[in-house]
Amino acid sequence: MTRRRRRPFPPSRADRRRGALRLAATLALAVAATGTAAWVFPWQGLPLSAGPSAAQADDKDDKDDKAQAKEKAKEAAEARRQARAELASQAARRSARARTPAEIPVFARSQFQSLVAEIADAFSDGRVVEGDAALQRTLARWPHMHGLRVALAQLRVRQERLEDAEAALQAAADSGYRNVAAIEMAPIFAKLRGRPGFASALEAMRAPPPESAAPPPPAIPSPLEEGKAVISEANSEWSPSDGVARAMFVLPPPNPDLPVMWGDSPEARLLSRLLSAGLAAGNHGDFYENLDDNHSGIGFVVYPQITHLEHAPEVRAQGYGYGLADGIAISANSELYPPVFGNSSTAMTSAPAWRSMARLGLTRKGGPQELWRQYASNQIYIYPEHKDHDGFYGDVFPANTPYLIVSQGSSGSDGAAKHAVAKILAALRPDTKAALIEQRMISPVVQMIWRRGQKGIETDEDYLSAAAHPTVFDPEMAEPIRMIEIANALTPDQIPPLVTLKVLDENRPVPGVSVFGDGLSQGWFDTPSAISRLFRDVGRTMSMRVGASERNGHRGRPASFRWVLLRGDPDRVRITPSGEHGETADIEVDWQSEVAAPPRGLRSHRVDIAVFAEVEGAALSAPAFISVAFPPRQERTYDAAGRPKTISYDSAETQAEYADPWLWPARGWRDLYLYDAQGRPDGWRRGPTDGYASERYTRHGAAVIESDARDRPVRARIMGYPLVPTPKGPSEVQRIGGDQLLVYSYDGPDDMIGYATPTTAPASAKPLRNPTR
Repeated sequence: MTRRRRRPFPPSRADRRRGALRLAATLALAVAATGTAAWVFPWQGLPLSAGPSAAQADDKDDKDDKAQAKEKAKEAAEARRQARAELASQAARRSARARTPAEIPVFARSQFQSLVAEIADAFSDGRVVEGDAALQRTLARWPHMHGLRVALAQLRVRQERLEDAEAALQAAADSGYRNVAAIEMAPIFAKLRGRPGFASALEAMRAPPPESAAPPPPAIPSPLEEGKAVISEANSEWSPSDGVARAMFVLPPPNPDLPVMWGDSPEARLLSRLLSAGLAAGNHGDFYENLDDNHSGIGFVVYPQITHLEHAPEVRAQGYGYGLADGIAISANSELYPPVFGNSSTAMTSAPAWRSMARLGLTRKGGPQELWRQYASNQIYIYPEHKDHDGFYGDVFPANTPYLIVSQGSSGSDGAAKHAVAKILAALRPDTKAALIEQRMISPVVQMIWRRGQKGIETDEDYLSAAAHPTVFDPEMAEPIRMIEIANALTPDQIPPLVTLKVLDENRPVPGVSVFGDGLSQGWFDTPSAISRLFRDVGRTMSMRVGASERNGHRGRPASFRWVLLRGDPDRVRITPSGEHGETADIEVDWQSEVAAPPRGLRSHRVDIAVFAEVEGAALSAPAFISVAFPPRQERTYDAAGRPKTISYDSAETQAEYADPWLWPARGWRDLYLYDAQGRPDGWRRGPTDGYASERYTRHGAAVIESDARDRPVRARIMGYPLVPTPKGPSEVQRIGGDQLLVYSYDGPDDMIGYATPTTAPASAKPLRNPTR
């Protein structure tokens, strides 16, 4: 395969400077460090000129004033940073005193829940080392969380570290754990019975409990402050049903003198006529959340009926209110899920983790689930793609979803979408909007209207095409007048249902045989309206059976489902619907090294399938998506029967391609697959991507350490493939031999396959070096 070479990312500082000069613009970076990443405002700055004019050179006082203003702004920013750091430190100290989840301050609770979910996922996937590390990180932050101490004791018993298990139980007792009977009766602790340390821990558990930390005071809904809704600890509580903090507000009654929009634009005039006639709901009760310090805000006076959300200093100090929308639900008066929309013109810019906020939401732990929660809670956010969807790297998103709107470009490119959402919400009929809020269908219907309101999307067939459902939307393609008209024409009985998907069956790779990387699988995320798979299996075809269903449908009007291939080679993707209403589909996706991304034809490595619900008398629904992403730095060949012949991982020829290190850990080897005379798999040979494949592996994935005279494996070692961080940050897959061996026997000299018997033999813990590393 021939690949175009491109310069590696990231560009050097000199490259960026030269690019800025060529564009005659300076890029003023507003950076707030977060670990190894940083946020950047790419287009904020002043235009460059060819040089100072005579008037500029003479105006020294003006320059001094500017310098003083700049210094004062710098001092104010540093003061804000220090104040937030102190508030964050205070919140961390309060949080660290918690002994139970209920005692954790509300805005730290979601971080605790995320870490607990990470621990559970790691152990359920068999990634014990990662689960242990996550448990240790959680205890470092919440050292008195006695339930986690008991979990650590259980883990240490399984690891035969009995003294450490006793120490963990003692720490649990010191932190207030008092369920002695549960510890005494638990079979896992049978090995500790009769040991002095275990007896001491039980005795400590029988003592009176220590004084508990004061639980957070009950939250009280707050009125608006100067017309703004300020999210604070005082008005927020933990919502178990949502799994996030919920801020509560009391809104005043609507002001009939306020227009939907100020100004005399065609959109403002149309909305004014509709509102005056009682045909539009307006924006009273809608909330807007800016998450970039108003770098790309909507303007407080443009839509005077909208309530702007702000974040109190103690909330900002705990990581909320900037960057990716995360972990906050809103209630107003008696409405639990009022419409909320927002935007953030920010991005992570530091290599190797650079990514837009939209891609961050799709690739971080728990991110897709939080996006679904927002989608199902009448919340929708807009983010620029910022280098994730352009001519340099192509479309690097791992999946398409209906959960957010991504704009083509960087800062300011989100303007068309956020203004369109405000107008759509205002244009909805009062009864339609009330039904959408009650059914929590605001976001799906806004997505449907936004996509139907793009240039060139006139008919149902247009809407069912790839042009209406790109990963990223060009701001120039939005037609707000049409969106207002579509929104206002929608009646309650025309509301389309929500499409939900579920994988009923799929082929699964065999660890160490058809997928390499401990804990890696093909499943990236499963959420109700978006499914993402990563093509990690060495086989040519990924297959799955997916079921579709409807939520909030119309009684007596069943939905039929349309399955549409939006992106991918139609000769390499097969979709076979079944069922009375097409509610099930068998999907087969063949290996595809590169896929054109409509509508711009950008290079990508992903297949997208959309599923729509069609109900008589109702609008076509918003899409649900099934995405399959392919590894950008792999080169594969298959024989006529579809069996792998060669697979090269991360060769020098593919380094110009961008591969997200969070999804595709590096390895750097090449496998040549072997088959016997009857075509049965006989393992593979492995070597560097540009050298001789000297290592022999059996069909069971074991590294051969002894062969007979006919070159048949006699003894082979089962291999592990841990993911180990590199000095540059991203993990790479290493190969480590375990203690388990396979001993092969054969039924005569003509038997080239044989059968394996497990045994054990000690192995060195030293990993095999990747040949190209």
